[in-house]
Amino acid sequence: MLRIENLIDIYNLQENYKNDNENKQKVIFISIGSAAHMRKTIEYISHLDTQYNQQCPEWINRLIQDKYNDNQITEKFLDIDIILMDESLENPPYCTRHNECAMKCHNDNNKYINSEITIDTEYEIELCIYHKCYDTLSNYEVNDKYNNVYISDNEKHKITVYSFNDNVTYPGDEYNDYEKVKKEYDLHDISPFMRRMNELSIKNNWFMVFHDFTGRNAIIFMQLMDREIENHYNHIIYGLGLRCDTGCYIDLTDITCDFVYYNSDYMSVYNPYGMKTIIEMNKMIENNFTEKKRKIAELYRDICINNMKYNFNDLINKFRRLALHIMDAEINITDNEIAYMYYIHDIDIINILSDNDFEDKINVMMITEIKYIMRMTQNIPEEEINEKANNCIRMILSENDPYKYSAIIKYCCNI
Repeated sequence: MLRIENLIDIYNLQENYKNDNENKQKVIFISIGSAAHMRKTIEYISHLDTQYNQQCPEWINRLIQDKYNDNQITEKFLDIDIILMDESLENPPYCTRHNECAMKCHNDNNKYINSEITIDTEYEIELCIYHKCYDTLSNYEVNDKYNNVYISDNEKHKITVYSFNDNVTYPGDEYNDYEKVKKEYDLHDISPFMRRMNELSIKNNWFMVFHDFTGRNAIIFMQLMDREIENHYNHIIYGLGLRCDTGCYIDLTDITCDFVYYNSDYMSVYNPYGMKTIIEMNKMIENNFTEKKRKIAELYRDICINNMKYNFNDLINKFRRLALHIMDAEINITDNEIAYMYYIHDIDIINILSDNDFEDKINVMMITEIKYIMRMTQNIPEEEINEKANNCIRMILSENDPYKYSAIIKYCCNI
């Protein structure tokens, strides 16, 4: 059996993948908390609707079934790796099973004999509501060396499923004391693995997607990884659904759980989280997409900006509480606030509160975040951004009523 801590050894052997496989595109989906959780497990597992298939979601099926009609995708051999991590993961995983029980049931009821397709009238794309009566990876073979590795291949693609019955953690884990559990409990810290996968994906132009389906809000970990992938957001994606925090059962047939591809030497998508300003977002849309794709990309942009506004208000509140904590120690700081500052802004709050310049550091970081959200939401000159950011800080720190300072933020930042 392949152990989760040895998985990186397999990818290290592919260090020069790009040079050795010019006509291949590596696609990697890392799915945390992806057990099927089906009630009927006798002999055959029962049918799992597409919107809940967290092991082989619809965007992978569309790749396999050539539904994108995109030359950059269809001309290359797709080498797809699906990495499943869940302590309750069924064996073998749902996505590798031939679903004969479901197939017979659906035929008897004259339902689901073919994929039911609806057309999203606004965005004019096909949305698959159900799979066909068999699973995408039904013709799998168990790897000769590891009994938790499954392979399905043909002339157009090869799919490898890695199955791990492990519970994992990462920096910013809101369910667990990360520093404690990784030492005292049987939880695997996946951050070293993800950092190495970032490096290999950047070097080899791999298309990699990470998502946590456990219900944890992984925003701290995703933002931590954002800093490492820098300008490679177009092929390294942290968080399906444009990072909307919708809990465990995200609808994987929703348009936000797919991607808008554009022409490149390797598989590339529009990811607004990789942009630095709204001007850059709009230029990317204008220069790379036809009218049909442009409409979807604009939707992604707007959702991303709304998420940023929501997270920004939460972040500024954390900063403000820290600033007030300096003046009044009775104002408590939560563990979540400590973790966020530690991992995202490299601030060890516990040890740095005694520094004389701590308040200045907080103000500088608040101004930095305010400038960032202004650049992402407003097309205004940099000089005006600087002036509005400084005014906003002064007004926020001078106002004790949290309802009023929220209004100040919205007014100053136009959000």
